[in-house]
Amino acid sequence: MIRVQDLFIDSSHIKKQPEDLKDISSIAGSTRECFIDGFKAIGNLMFWACDNEKYPDNEMRGDMANIGLLLTRGSEVIEAIIEIEDIAEFYSKKETGEAKS
Repeated sequence: MIRVQDLFIDSSHIKKQPEDLKDISSIAGSTRECFIDGFKAIGNLMFWACDNEKYPDNEMRGDMANIGLLLTRGSEVIEAIIEIEDIAEFYSKKETGEAKS
């Protein structure tokens, strides 16, 4: 089984592992969806936390800064996952003769 971490470690060897191409594509897609759902949940939490009068302003600002950094870096991870997924799909289609070079 391929782990999400392996997508980044082994992405340069995708074309050498045709038996793993579908797994790579599937895991990349699942990871992308997980990030999207998680970011939506964070957005909802931030929205509702703003209306909570017991949430100290300085703590809220710190939390929002950390969430902002997570979202910024997370978007870079998503872009890498999309690229890995595209590469895996290309080589998978190439193996079956569906890809056009």
